[in-house]
Order: sequence, then C-alpha cells, then structure tokens
Amino acid sequence: MKHLRAGREFDFDPLIIVGPFAPAYAYTWYPLGPFSLKGVEVKLDVHWAGSDRIVMRQIQTPEGSLSDKTVLYASRAIDISKPYYTPDPKKLEFLVKSPDDLKRIKYLLPDPDLDYPDLREIIKFVGENGLVEVACYGPLDHLFVYGMENLLASPHRDRRFFIDLLHMIQEHVLAETEAYLKAGAEAIFTPWYFCSMSVGWSPRIYQDYFVPLIKQQVDLVHKYDAVYDLYDDGKCMAIIKMLKECDIDSLQTLTPPPYGDLDLAKAKEEIGDRVCLSGYIDAPNVIRNTKPEVIAEEVKRAIEIAAPSGGFILGASDDIARETPLENVRAYFRAGRKYGKY
Repeated sequence: MKHLRAGREFDFDPLIIVGPFAPAYAYTWYPLGPFSLKGVEVKLDVHWAGSDRIVMRQIQTPEGSLSDKTVLYASRAIDISKPYYTPDPKKLEFLVKSPDDLKRIKYLLPDPDLDYPDLREIIKFVGENGLVEVACYGPLDHLFVYGMENLLASPHRDRRFFIDLLHMIQEHVLAETEAYLKAGAEAIFTPWYFCSMSVGWSPRIYQDYFVPLIKQQVDLVHKYDAVYDLYDDGKCMAIIKMLKECDIDSLQTLTPPPYGDLDLAKAKEEIGDRVCLSGYIDAPNVIRNTKPEVIAEEVKRAIEIAAPSGGFILGASDDIARETPLENVRAYFRAGRKYGKY
C-alpha cells in the first residue's frame, strides 16, 4: 500500500517486491528464530556484553549438532515484533565448521511451502498500477553459513566442499522458486550480490560456479512463462555477457562508479538487445547529495543513452535514503517523466 501511495504521489511506476516467504536466513543467520522446524531443537544462551547481546546457539538435528555465536548490537534498530530480524548481526562463530556440518544444515532450510499470502490476489489488487515481483534469494545471499572470507577461499582450499555447499542451498532455492511460481508469481526477483565481483570473486569463479546455478533458476522461471529479474548492486561489467548467456530478463541496479563500474553505453551495446537494463542513477552521490538541476541532467543523459531502442527502466542504484532532501526526490521522478518519453 505504501508503494502504491508513493507511486501516485511522486508519479512513478512501483516495482513491488514481496517475500521471501520461506527465508532460510531466518534460521541460518538470525540467531533468535523463530524456530519451528521438524526434528530440530534449539537452545539459546543469551548474555550481555555492555549494551550488546551475545547469543550462543546449540542446534540439535537428526544428523547431529551445530552451534554458532552472534553479537546483536544495541545501537542497531531492532523490531521486537519480529525476533528473527536484527539488522547486521556479527557472527563470532559460524554454523558450518567442517564438511560434515552440511548434512546438518539442510535441516535448517525451511519447507518452501510455508504459509504466504495469496500472490494471485496481490497481483490482482496491484493490477496495472505496478509490477509485483517475488523475492527468492540466490544460494549465498543471506543464506551463507560459513563466513565470506572462508567462502572466498573455499574454491581453492576445498573445492568439493564449496560445490556441495552451493548445490545443497541451490536445491532449496529452486524448490522455493517453484513454490512461488505455482502460487502465481509472474516475476521472480533474485539477488546475487553475495556472488558479486564487488565481494571479491573472480570472473572465472563466477563463470565456473555461479553461472550454471543462475541458468538453472532462469530456466525454471521461464518454464512457467515468468520473468527473471537479477539484482547485483556491485561491479558487474566483467559478468554482463555471462548474464546475457544465462538468458535473464532484467538486470538491476547498474551501479555506476565509484561504488560500481557500470558503463551504461557499453552495457546497452553488449546486452541491451536481450536484457532489460534497470537502475543506474547514483542514489547517494546524485539523488541525495547534488542539486535538482544536476539530477535532471543525469536522468536525461541516462535516458538518451539507454532508452531510445527500448529495454531500459530508469531507476536508482540503491535505496533512496531517508536523508535525501525531498526536493531532490521530486526532481528525480519529475525528470524521469519529462525525458522518459520517446
């Protein structure tokens, strides 16, 4: 409802992302649950370190036990109505410590057929006022249980373990994706930013390990005649041709320098004939920290580069922060309407 009201107020086309409805990270990442997994018992030991909480978990599965330790910072906003959600916890100890733990982690991946709203009703309600996409995170995005530094080293240190970890979680991702498609999802939004070049992966690793998984999910989405929207808000020029080969339908957020490396003209030339490009306008450096006239020029330039042949959705490189001056927000959307006609 907030998206639809904002769309009317600022005159933009809402892209409404709902879900994920079966988030594996509710169990593998956030330490306070909720826990309602069959055959799994969780014991919590919470103590205070100054104003912060340290949560130690002992998790008993049918295949053996797991444990982790997490810091929940008091300085971060916590929604106490959703105890599983705490922004940016810090892991002092990860659930996975050896390859033997993989057979236990699978018990923490929830049934993708958990209760979730009737997507057909949501899509019908939104109608022509916006596009509804269902979020289904990629295998490493908020699901990883091993620590990013460990993951980055894994293909070189223990290739078999890395492959087994990816494919175990990919199996859950595909089951979740198909559950949403069967429930009526017409577009799947899948973040792959933990697999991004900005994280530290090489193009070769991306090609060898991640591309096959993306293609597998894309093929499943297309089997149901739905749209596949891939999200990577980091550097992506080295992988855009790979993503085109995966047959994705849309790529966002096209982050330009300094945070990303997107060359809009080159991206349009190399993949814009088959992939819809979405985003590009620098949210912190342009929309938030410049003047309305600068925003208008940047929007005009982006549209001139990417839009004349179609296949471009004007958008921001990330969320428009609440600190952004309202006049800048209005200038951004106003410029989109002014120059976005061709």
